[in-house]
Amino acid sequence: MGISDEEWERLQKAIDWPIPDQEITQLDQSTSPVHSSFSIVGLKESYKVGEIISVTITARDHNKNLKRYGGDFFKAKLFNTELK
Repeated sequence: MGISDEEWERLQKAIDWPIPDQEITQLDQSTSPVHSSFSIVGLKESYKVGEIISVTITARDHNKNLKRYGGDFFKAKLFNTELK
C-alpha cells in the first residue's frame, strides 16, 4: 500500500474502538439520532469550496446515555440556502 508495516499497525491502532461492554439486545441501547448531537470546531461565518471542516459528534443512545464504543456510521450533507 505504499506505507511501512509499522505505519500500517499505528494507523490500525489509531482507529480501533472498544466493543460494547454488553451485548446490544434492545433498540433503546442503540444510537439515537434524536439524542445525538454535533458541533463544528472553530465555526466560521462562511467557508469556501474545498475547505476542511472539523466536526465533533456526541453519540447517545435512546436513553440519552453517552455511547462509549465505536462502530456507528455517520454521513454529513452540506448545503446552503442560495444553492439549495
